[in-house]
Amino acid sequence: MGNGMNKVLPGLYVGNYRDSKDPLQLEKYKITHILSIHDAARRIHATVYVAEVALYKQLVPKVLVL
Repeated sequence: MGNGMNKVLPGLYVGNYRDSKDPLQLEKYKITHILSIHDAARRIHATVYVAEVALYKQLVPKVLVL
């Protein structure tokens, strides 16, 4: 990652926090919903539905990174 969002399945993209704030990418890929999982979740959009899940490292001993 680091070069924009990556398509996982039709209609499902994975990206980083910077990608989620980029209105050009959101428009290009017709993003209407964002699932944000990290340790500093905060609302960044008024027009996109955002589900935020706080991830605390002390509660999750191992996170699988692909």
